[in-house]
Amino acid sequence: MGEGQRYRRLVRRRGKQRALVAVARSILVIVWHLLGDTDSRYLDLGADYYANRLDPERKTRDLVRQLQALGHTVTLAPGHRRASGAGHHRRGVWP
Repeated sequence: MGEGQRYRRLVRRRGKQRALVAVARSILVIVWHLLGDTDSRYLDLGADYYANRLDPERKTRDLVRQLQALGHTVTLAPGHRRASGAGHHRRGVWP
């Protein structure tokens, strides 16, 4: 599921063909490492891996910019913010 989300994220910026090639390359690199090191195991990073890596300030700037481009006036007020990385377990290719 992580690669599917990555594809959807990339396709918005790069187009379908480039996103497909980027995801295929990622899968190929994973397979290469798994075949090259017999002690390694693959653990999926999870469907929310890329969402948890987002910088909240950057995301806020991007969303404000998008709303302004649509003609909205944006005023931000401080709100409740969850702790960074809360409930997130890092997983990946481990030796």
